[in-house]
Amino acid sequence: MRFIRTNLIIGFPGETNKDFEKLLHFVDETKFDNIALFEYHDEPMAASSKLPNKVDNHEIRTRFTKMRQLVNKQLLENDKVRK
Repeated sequence: MRFIRTNLIIGFPGETNKDFEKLLHFVDETKFDNIALFEYHDEPMAASSKLPNKVDNHEIRTRFTKMRQLVNKQLLENDKVRK
């Protein structure tokens, strides 16, 4: 039995709509067994907090919700296959 698990940060500085759509497609095609999703936010002292091209918080939330829906669908499908 194999398990493929990953963590994704949604809205990392510089992430474009095209990047996000590619990520959605990749996740949809790969069919991970488990995915942890995180919304990007600046952390004091983190190098990423100084990066340009920040993604708007509303856009991060929108992308996160879209990805969460896909991931939830996949996890439900995985549960059906395992039973």
